[in-house]
Amino acid sequence: MNTQNQEKRKNNSLYLVPRSNEIGFIGRDNFKKTYRQQAVSYCDLEEIRFAGHAVPRLWRDHEKLSQAFEDCQETLTMNPNSIEADHLWDSIVQQRTKLLESQTSTNCPSQNLSPKERLGSAINRYRYQAQLHPDSAIVQTNLGRLYQKNHQWQEAICCYKKAIAIDSNYSPAHQYLAQIANQNGESSNSEAQQQQHQVDFYFKLAQTQIQEGRLREAQICYQQVIKSEPNNWQAYYSLGNLLAHHRQWERALDSYQKVMQFQDTFSWAYHNAGNICLELELWQQAEDYYQSAIKLNPHFSWSYYNLGEATSNIQQWQQALSAYQEAEKLQPEINMIKEKIALSIEQLSFSIEH
Repeated sequence: MNTQNQEKRKNNSLYLVPRSNEIGFIGRDNFKKTYRQQAVSYCDLEEIRFAGHAVPRLWRDHEKLSQAFEDCQETLTMNPNSIEADHLWDSIVQQRTKLLESQTSTNCPSQNLSPKERLGSAINRYRYQAQLHPDSAIVQTNLGRLYQKNHQWQEAICCYKKAIAIDSNYSPAHQYLAQIANQNGESSNSEAQQQQHQVDFYFKLAQTQIQEGRLREAQICYQQVIKSEPNNWQAYYSLGNLLAHHRQWERALDSYQKVMQFQDTFSWAYHNAGNICLELELWQQAEDYYQSAIKLNPHFSWSYYNLGEATSNIQQWQQALSAYQEAEKLQPEINMIKEKIALSIEQLSFSIEH
C-alpha cells in the first residue's frame, strides 16, 4: 500500500467503518454503499478486500446473520481465496445454524420462514459450503443430513458416499447411510426386520465399493454389518478376504476363525485360513486347515495342492506326495502339479537312501 493510501486510510478510519450505534438506523443498502464507496476510493485491492470481509463481520457482531451471510457469500464470490473471509463464513454459518435450530419449533417473524423454507435455506448454504470445502467429510455429511431430513434420499446417499470417499473411517456417514435404509423400509417392520434391512444395505454397498475398487470402504461396510449382527459369518468371511488382500494376515485369520465358529461346515473358510498359515509359515496349522477343507469339499484340487506345500515344508514327503497326486487326479493338465510330484518322489528316494 503506498504512502498516500496509508495516510488516507488513517484520516478516514473513523468513517470507513460505521460506528456500532449507526447500524440500527443507517439501513443495510446505505451501510454497504457508504462502506464500499469509501474502500474503493482508495484504489487499492487490499482495501477493497478489507471492506469486503469487514461488512459481514459487523453484521455478524450485531446478530444480523442473514445480512452477514449474504454479504460474506458475495465477498467469497469476488475473492474465493480470502482466508479471513473463509473463516468468517464458518463463524457466520455456525451462528446461523444454532439460531435456526433454536427456532425450529417456533415462528420467526423477523425472517418469516416456514420450517421447510428454513431447511431449504440451510441446504443451499451447505451446498455452497461444500463447494468451498470439497475435501471435508464433515461438510458432506452435514449436507447429507439436511437432504435426509428433506426426504431427498438419493441426494443424501450421494453426499454420504462422497464423505466416505474423503474419509473412509468417518463413522457418522456410514451410520446415516444405514438410517436411510431403515427410513425407506416399511413403517410396520419389526426391529428385527429393520436390522436385516440395514444389514442387506451394507452388503449391497460393500459390493458396489468393491466393483469401484474401493476396498477400504467395503471393509468398513462389513465391519458395520458385524456391529449390527456379531454372528454374521458371511460378513466375517468377506472381511477376511479383504484383509488378506491387504496382507493383514493375522486379522484375516481371525476373521476366518470367526466363520468356523459360526458356520463350521463352510470349507472356504478352512481353505483360506490354510493359505494365511502358508504365508505366515505356520506349516502344521496350515496342514490342519487344509485337511478340514478337504473333508468338507473333497473335489477342490488346490486344497490338496496346498496341503502338499504345507507338508513338504516340514519334510513329510510321503504325505506331500499323496496330496499332490490327489490334486493331479482333479487337474491332470497342470504341469506344476506334475513337477511337485516328481520333486516329492526324488526327496523320498533321497531320504530312503540315507
